[in-house]
Amino acid sequence: MLEQDSVQILLVEEEALVRAALQALLASWAGFRVVAEAATRDEAAQQLRRLQPHVVLVSLGGIDDSDLKIVRELTAISGRARLLTLVGDCNKDFRLQIIRYGARGVVLRSKPASELQKAIQTIHQTDEIWLDRAALASLITQAKGPMLIDSGRSELFGRLTEREREIVSLVTQGLKNKEVGDRLFISETTVRHHLTTIFNKLSISSRFELIAYVHANGDLSEIPNPRLTDSRQ
Repeated sequence: MLEQDSVQILLVEEEALVRAALQALLASWAGFRVVAEAATRDEAAQQLRRLQPHVVLVSLGGIDDSDLKIVRELTAISGRARLLTLVGDCNKDFRLQIIRYGARGVVLRSKPASELQKAIQTIHQTDEIWLDRAALASLITQAKGPMLIDSGRSELFGRLTEREREIVSLVTQGLKNKEVGDRLFISETTVRHHLTTIFNKLSISSRFELIAYVHANGDLSEIPNPRLTDSRQ
């Protein structure tokens, strides 16, 4: 029987030996359960329709359009499951494409196993996108271009408290929740609570939408720089 609090994972990997190695690795971590495995996109789609995993871990075999198609198709039927990709050596543009096609994160095979563990925990527990610094910086920069955010809603920033504006400023710099908390001397849980309130006030639903919203509305310069001194609430 599966533990109620465990992260339930659908593992997608074409090669049987690699799939077995990944399954063994995931099983060695407390709080992680591989509820199903799949070797192909069709098998993964069947498992997704049958189960409701928290995370779909997709190990991509290459770095071409067919891999992006897998990401797009699985994301389209994943429901509430969050898709994380494991990839080999690839350029920054390809990593960004994976995110644009709906994945919540990208982990390079060259990274230590602990990074994969942290990535799964992060996309399961938070609204964060898991990307390396270089790719995330590009994502934020590109958010300055045409976005889906209505620029007529910039006045909503007036609803944010000073603390919320500090958090927005740090998030748009690419900091993760723990890093934001460390900078502002508050807990990671408190940061998550603030982000929920910020999302509600701005009528958005994700971290990426927040970044896009700030840049689309051109109000980033009006948000005060976070204080580096003790600012406990």
